[in-house]
Parts: sequence; C-alpha cells; structure tokens
Amino acid sequence: MSEINAKTIISAAGCWTKELLSDIPVEPQKHTVFRVKCPKHFPDMPLTGDLTTGVYWRPEGKEFLAGSPISVFDAKDLEPAWNDFEELVWPALAKRVPAFEELKLTGGWAGFYDCNKLDNNAVVGKHPKYDNVYLASGFTGRGLMQAPGIGRALTELITTGSYQSIDISVFDVERVLKSNARPEPYVL
Repeated sequence: MSEINAKTIISAAGCWTKELLSDIPVEPQKHTVFRVKCPKHFPDMPLTGDLTTGVYWRPEGKEFLAGSPISVFDAKDLEPAWNDFEELVWPALAKRVPAFEELKLTGGWAGFYDCNKLDNNAVVGKHPKYDNVYLASGFTGRGLMQAPGIGRALTELITTGSYQSIDISVFDVERVLKSNARPEPYVL
C-alpha cells in the first residue's frame, strides 16, 4: 500500500474495507438469490421474509426473487449455492405460500455483501485514529437504499464537524473499535 495525501479521505471500499483499514471488521460475505416462476403470479406481493427460516421473496417482473439467509465468508467463488434452493428456500416458500409448491427455478446468482462482522450494521463516520479519514461501509446489502442519507450525513460531518439534519452517530466507527455491537439479526 502506498501513502495517500489528501485533505479528506472517504473510504467507501465496501467488501474490501478491511484491506485498507485492518481494524474495521467489514469483509465480503457471499449471498445467493434465486429467480423462480410460479403458475400463479402475485404482482402486488410486498417483500416478505419468513422469520423462522430467514428465507425472503418478492415479485420481480413476472417472476419472483427469493433468497436464503445462508451466507459464506471467505468464499472463493460466486457460484450460486444451488443446494440451498432445494433444501431450504423452496420448502420455506411452499410452507408460507401454497401456490409456491408449483414454482420452477429459472435462475440465480451470487454476490458479495460488505458485512460488518461485529453486528451486521453500517460503519459510518470519522475514524478516530486519523485526522482526515471517514468511512461509509458495512451496509450488508442496504447500501443503495441508505446512500442518499449517508451521503448527506457525511457531507455535514465533514463540512461542519457534526451531523446537522441526519444523526447517524449510532453507526459510528468508535462503536466498532470498542466492540459495542448493535446486532441486526435479519439481513436480506
């Protein structure tokens, strides 16, 4: 790693945060999402999660997306975990929505979430060990949804020294460095 000279540095390295800042426990976590087709379609069904299994699903076009709570750190590839569909996802879907007993798997993919291994919550704010380093990482799949608020809050923190309109201090870096977990048990 080489030295970087800048007035302000924002680390938004996602899955690779720990490679830049070894004291921040954000690492890649592999998740698989399946695409399924059902003879009966429910286009207005909301994103739904089964709290007993962690399986979730929602409509996507004329099909559905469904995922498993099983995730893997240190995955060497992004091959979908196809066995999870037969063993966990399909049975959970069929139990909750009887029409899903007749569904057909049409595809799937896997990708990395930037996961804060301490508690599955974001790590955002000024790094106390550095004068000019700020973080926005560890969103565990929620980064795109939270980006506008995080961007505004970090802008306020950097330009004024404190949060003005959005207080996100619950996600601060010091909580992670002190291992003060705020567990998020349900990650989709």
